[in-house]
Amino acid sequence: MNDTKKVQLCVLCGERPATKGEGDHLPPQCIYPKPRPLGIPWNKVPACTPCNNAGSADDEQFKLIIGLSTGEYRENPDQVIDSLAGTIGKNMRLARQVLTKQERGYGHRFGNAVAEPLVAVPFDREAYSRVIQRIVRGLYWQQSGQILRPDAEIQVIPAQSVTPELGAPIKLLLSRAMRVELNNATFVYKFILEDDDASFWGLQFFDKQFVFALVSPQTEPK
Repeated sequence: MNDTKKVQLCVLCGERPATKGEGDHLPPQCIYPKPRPLGIPWNKVPACTPCNNAGSADDEQFKLIIGLSTGEYRENPDQVIDSLAGTIGKNMRLARQVLTKQERGYGHRFGNAVAEPLVAVPFDREAYSRVIQRIVRGLYWQQSGQILRPDAEIQVIPAQSVTPELGAPIKLLLSRAMRVELNNATFVYKFILEDDDASFWGLQFFDKQFVFALVSPQTEPK
């Protein structure tokens, strides 16, 4: 009898064994200020230590983006603000980014027709995209049972970047997609998995921050 147990690989890289700990929380748990509610099954996936550690800096950028765009609409806005202040206070690079590069102006939020006074803060778009790509890799494994190939292309499309040409096909895809709620419905996503391993994802954070992702698998070399 062969008692060898199959090793669970990291679902983010597909190369190294996953750690025996909690794995990687997706979306990042840092977007939820402490103390976090008890009894919520926080979504997580098997991950290796290098992948977990590599995402830490990106997660801080992501936390600020999600916090600033959704904090005032959440049940605990004061806790969100305190958590963001703590992150900025411990990271001088982020502090300079937020405090010295902000710009005031007017804009339309969440589809509102009336322009509102806004404070625009520049963020690292690449860091944001990497977090979304990591989330999609984790969700893909959870829904398909397969690890997405490392060379698969994941195109991240923020909602504000959706052009009229993209709007119609995205609306059609969303109408066909399956809906899943996680983390007490604070994170909701819709998805479509195609037979060729391509997929479409629509992600929603705290009912205010939306982003889409298209996954195009690379062709196996012959």
